[in-house]
Amino acid sequence: MTDIRPTSYLLETSNHSTSRIMLDANILISAFDTNHENHCDALQLIEHISLNEGKFFFVQPCYLEILEYWRRKSISEYIEERLENNLRVTSRFDQRAREYLREIGGGNKRGGRYLRDHQIKNLRDLLLQVGGKNKKQKGRNLWLQFCRSSFEDRLRIINEQIRKMEITFARFGDSDVYPKHQNLPTWDDMVNLIEKFCLSSHDAAILNMVAGGKNITGFVTSDSDMIIAAENGALPREIVCYELSASKKSKQL
Repeated sequence: MTDIRPTSYLLETSNHSTSRIMLDANILISAFDTNHENHCDALQLIEHISLNEGKFFFVQPCYLEILEYWRRKSISEYIEERLENNLRVTSRFDQRAREYLREIGGGNKRGGRYLRDHQIKNLRDLLLQVGGKNKKQKGRNLWLQFCRSSFEDRLRIINEQIRKMEITFARFGDSDVYPKHQNLPTWDDMVNLIEKFCLSSHDAAILNMVAGGKNITGFVTSDSDMIIAAENGALPREIVCYELSASKKSKQL
């Protein structure tokens, strides 16, 4: 069975020249989102191992989760900022947005609790209804303008942060992690993980790619579903699974 250890174990090690660690999406999200409850711990971990010659990797499903998280974060914060500054969209939109923000709670320190996809779609539909049946384009234009204003350069900034941290995006066929001659992870393997551990498709895809990587020594996550799967055979024995949980100090911030 895979060994499960706290990330404090990594922080206690001063030489990481042989460490090849795959990061889960939630670790990168925590490191980049200064409002996240795990931000300080995730950033400290990445900086410590990088300074001690360790190598980090992440895979495509992680990148998709990061973009989706930042999509919801950007839209949530844009709406919240408009409401705080009394910048009206429409009365129905503003009322529903306030209701949703109260539901998720947290304010500026919401710790990753942003609008869900179905809530964003409901708000979109309210804008599309502006102008009625005879002037559908008015509502569409309003929604498109809202989209442009929500993002600006936020997603590009995330890409820049990843590059600055020198975290490698591991692709199939990559000579370092997924050599062309190596047997690559398959869809069947991923489906098996879903059926065996009730994982989401994204989580199963990530674990599947971690297990199939060459010379990966560790996997860091804060996801309890991932931890349960890892300690029950989802990862090979030689890959140590490290669990990140918010320290008491972080929780008090």
